[in-house]
Amino acid sequence: EAEGSTLAIVDDQLNLIVYSPKAFSVVQKHVEYISASEYAEKHGKSHSLIRRLCEEGRILGAQQNRSGWLLPQDAPYPERKKREAKKK
Repeated sequence: EAEGSTLAIVDDQLNLIVYSPKAFSVVQKHVEYISASEYAEKHGKSHSLIRRLCEEGRILGAQQNRSGWLLPQDAPYPERKKREAKKK
């Protein structure tokens, strides 16, 4: 079976069942969330920096709610942006 392939079968009642490994893994994974303060402490960064990274969409899976930001516990810290070379 090739990676990313989709399998479709028909059951006894003639229902079509489609299985996509990628979609199944997304549904199956349970994500634990932590606050922006906890994430900042975990990575040795300031809360304001983490909040700004969330606002910029640079931390994958970050979600804003009424009380602040929630981040997946296992979300990687984003890499630094590459600065553009100054023109002479």
